[in-house]
Amino acid sequence: MLPVLSCVPQGSVIGPSLFLAHINGLPGSVKSRLRLFADDTIDYHTIKSHATAQILQENLDNLELLENTEQ
Repeated sequence: MLPVLSCVPQGSVIGPSLFLAHINGLPGSVKSRLRLFADDTIDYHTIKSHATAQILQENLDNLELLENTEQ
């Protein structure tokens, strides 16, 4: 049997609470609207120029940083 290196093992009692704590921090780390449903996240951002494309990239970078700091 291999050790679990990330996430929460299935069937844990505290797993749903840890997931909610993780997911609730996402909207504060981006500059656009997010839709959160179960384990799916959608970033709604209209790209009209290079500047708005840059904002989307910054959002993705911030989400990646958030994910890497929580592991």
